Amino acid sequence: MSLSGLLLGTMYSIIPENFHNIEGLQKIIVNESSNFTLAISIFFILFFASGLAAASGAPGGLFYPMLTLGGAIGLASGIGVETITGHVPTTYIFAGMGGFVAGCSRTPLTAMFLAFALTKNLLILKPLLITCIASFLTARIFNEHSIYERQITIEEGELI
Repeated sequence: MSLSGLLLGTMYSIIPENFHNIEGLQKIIVNESSNFTLAISIFFILFFASGLAAASGAPGGLFYPMLTLGGAIGLASGIGVETITGHVPTTYIFAGMGGFVAGCSRTPLTAMFLAFALTKNLLILKPLLITCIASFLTARIFNEHSIYERQITIEEGELI
């Protein structure tokens, strides 16, 4: 755990101040004050930091980082689609959140209603449903167990 603490501390000393906590990252994502490179950077930095912290056994959750990771992927996708079609990337942010949670936790309906509850916009339900179901089915192809099931079996000393 001390080695991962050293690696995380070194990483956080190098990255910009907005990247130091999840709230700063979410403000960047929701305000859409970023570009494609920044959205992908947010994803990779938080992905490796969360993975390193979880692998070391450090206390902390996975759910909140999953929302931010999904939002970053959705923002990057939305920016790409916006350059091609002109559609605003806001829907993609929430669809990314729902899709990432659905794929990791294997709960597509819960993820869909969670992302819907953040917006309270009925127009987002159809893209959310499609994204969450597609993410769930794709994740099941690669591994039938959720991230939480795998975490428990790893802690018990088994690998699945």
